[in-house]
Amino acid sequence: MPAADLNALSSPPPNPFTVTALAAMTNDEGETASGTFTFETYYAKQEKTSSTPSGPAPTPVHETRPGPVGVLLSHRISESFNNAGTNPRFTDVTFDKPAYLDVPPSGDITEPAEGVASRFWVRTKTSAQLRALPEPPSNPFTVKATATMTNDEGHTGTVTFTTKYQTEEPPTPTAKTGTGVFNAPAGALTSISADQVFDNAGTNPTFTNVDFYSTYYYSGTGISDSGQVWVRVKTDAELNALDVVPRNPFTSSASVTMTNDEGQTATGTASFKTTYVKPSSPSGGPTPKQMGVLNLRPGYDYIYRPHLLFDNVGTNAKITGAAFTTLDYYDKSNTGVWGGEVYVFAKTAAQLNALASPPPSTFTVDVMVTMTNDAGQTATNTLTFRTTYDPT
Repeated sequence: MPAADLNALSSPPPNPFTVTALAAMTNDEGETASGTFTFETYYAKQEKTSSTPSGPAPTPVHETRPGPVGVLLSHRISESFNNAGTNPRFTDVTFDKPAYLDVPPSGDITEPAEGVASRFWVRTKTSAQLRALPEPPSNPFTVKATATMTNDEGHTGTVTFTTKYQTEEPPTPTAKTGTGVFNAPAGALTSISADQVFDNAGTNPTFTNVDFYSTYYYSGTGISDSGQVWVRVKTDAELNALDVVPRNPFTSSASVTMTNDEGQTATGTASFKTTYVKPSSPSGGPTPKQMGVLNLRPGYDYIYRPHLLFDNVGTNAKITGAAFTTLDYYDKSNTGVWGGEVYVFAKTAAQLNALASPPPSTFTVDVMVTMTNDAGQTATNTLTFRTTYDPT
């Protein structure tokens, strides 16, 4: 029997081993005889090793570890098993949520070397990449790793542990301070983007809503397909032909709301300033004074005579008309023109709050005042009244 067959026996013989044979014979003369013979055999014997690993078995260290998002981390085998044995090394690692990881390097295994322990690597996607997933993870979220090891003693082991990640929240969009106003020329289309109005606007910021207090001086306003707010101011001629001609220059404001790819929203204010061409006044006739914005408290009134609103008023000047962009916020019984004077009486805060559609907490109303004198000269001046009240 060949040596390989001898080694393959369930109980291989010793080396050497002997076999004794009893032999019998006969011949043509009818004679018989018998004898005993012993054979000694040497072969290349292979010693079988025990199938039971030696030494204490490795025991897994289960734990939850903190891990920063988007940072490459290594996990050493010495940190994952007690009694790791001689030359311990990872042979495999799997993750329960691979969609949250960069693969590779996540799952890569470093073989042990002199002074270097076996380890495997893991790195999550960045916060922005995680938020952009079709199904973003919760915050915080955990990733479970299952790692398998072996050693020179023949032991194997499996460890499962989780890493807890806290994604970084993007900064909150806030309305810019000191933005000033955006120039909106008469007759022109003007557009602004969300990052012009908000700090920390985020990824792909777009406007979702715009609400002008008044669009009286505009031929159109809205939000474009690209998410920008746009306004088209009326032309010089159209502005001068209005029943209430605006101040020159004039400013209009709108409440604007934005959103971004991070799902954040914010509200702010955008203001547009327009300077337009007004027809010149006849030489020597009345001319409007530059009044600025007039603050009118709730429940209070203003009374204006011609000389307070115009220069060079002439003889027997009187106010003949006052056209308001709206009278809803004023006491109509006490607001108007009487005796050549204009009266403006603001409603109280309670009356403003009782309206079906109360105004913003700070609102402005334009009033175009007309005057004449004994010489038949006329002039107009547009006043802007600003009122602030408690909208409760």
